[in-house]
This record gives sequence, structure tokens and C-alpha cells, in this order.
Amino acid sequence: MRRHKIDALLPEQAAFYQACLAAGFPANPDHNHPDATGVGPYPLNNPDGIRYSTALGYLRLALHRLNLTMQANCMTRRILFSGQRAIGVEVERGGETFVVEGEEIILSAGTIGSSHLLMLSGVGPASQLRSLGIPVVHDAPGVGQNLRDHPGVHVRWHVKPDFPLPPEEVGPQKVALRYTARGSSLRNDMIMVMRFWGVQRLAVMSVGLYMAMGAGELTLQSPDPMIQPRLHYNYL
Repeated sequence: MRRHKIDALLPEQAAFYQACLAAGFPANPDHNHPDATGVGPYPLNNPDGIRYSTALGYLRLALHRLNLTMQANCMTRRILFSGQRAIGVEVERGGETFVVEGEEIILSAGTIGSSHLLMLSGVGPASQLRSLGIPVVHDAPGVGQNLRDHPGVHVRWHVKPDFPLPPEEVGPQKVALRYTARGSSLRNDMIMVMRFWGVQRLAVMSVGLYMAMGAGELTLQSPDPMIQPRLHYNYL
């Protein structure tokens, strides 16, 4: 994790930083601090311009382990249960379907994928599962509920040909302002970010709602795992 120094910011980011200070917002040296508020460089995990993903930071370092097998280009169709205990997964690869069993099954498919897989496997709102012909393993009405995200609005500017570009090895730079919307009872419910896209030569300012009160839901459209679920975010 790193933060660009104030004196290394691009011109539009430095101007954004100074404008926020002039407007009365405090300087924020560490956006990761629990009590942080105000404006400052955004923490990024992109050494040498490469974003350090989970695959790079963790899986790559464990590939040599004899007790680890990774299967690429696979799609999990459903979780297999014995009673209410997960014992394996049904997987499809290259048009063939096979079963992988284990003493412990860890579901880690993200916000959308995890709920989708649970419902396809019979864990979720019973009435919804039965309406699609999915046998109910466990009636869990909360699966797929309380779906939240932080909608944002972006403004973009094409920079002039003589605008200074950051060196490629520097990677993306961001300056962010965390603040509370006027009249809001939720502290730091908003975020504004100034950044630059070097490849497209675009300066971008984004405003995001980071503590939305509204909550939506994820529902199944089909028992076929190839059919994506329906997402209703219920914004505003």
C-alpha cells in the first residue's frame, strides 16, 4: 500500500487538493484510518503501475504447495449437500461436468456470485426456489437481500497535448475527499476522487455515495447457472 506525496501530484490533482483545503476541508494523510476525513492522496496497491490482486499477492505465492490444486476455466454449477452440510461442488469445464468433494467447502464468489450459487444450490428464500423447481435445502430468506453499492457520477476532461503525463512506472494517481453531505446524519457518507487516465489522456472527477440508505435485492431468473441473476439495487 502506498500514497503519492503531495509534491508529486499531477497539476489537476494538486489544484483539487488545494481547492479542498481552501474550502475548509482538513488535510487527510491516511484514508485508511478509521476516523479519517478530509482530502489527501488515495492509498493504492499498484507498485510499478501493476495492481496487486489477490491472485498476484496470495495465490501466485502458494502455487508450489503440494496440497493446492488450481483448476482454470471452470464454472461452479452448484454446491452439493448431505442434509444441510456442504460436501462438494458440481463443476463444468470444457462442456464436461464433474464433482469435487472435500471435508470443508469455502464459498468465495463475491457479493453476487455467492448469493447466486447458494440459491442455485437450494439455500435461499424457499418460495422463490420452489417457483423455479429448485429443491430447498435450507429456507434462508436473507440470501440475496440487503444488496448495496455506492453509485457514482463521473465528469471527464480531455487534456491538451502539452499536459504533463505521469511516468508509466508511477501508475495511477488519485486524490480523494471524504466528507459529510449537508444535512446528513451519516458521517463521511460521500467521497470525491480526482484521478488521471494516462492511456486515454483523461482527467476524471468522481462523486460517490458511500453510505446509501437504500437497499435492493438479488433474485434468480432461472435455475440455469449460465443465466445471470436479476439485480435490483433500489437506488434512491
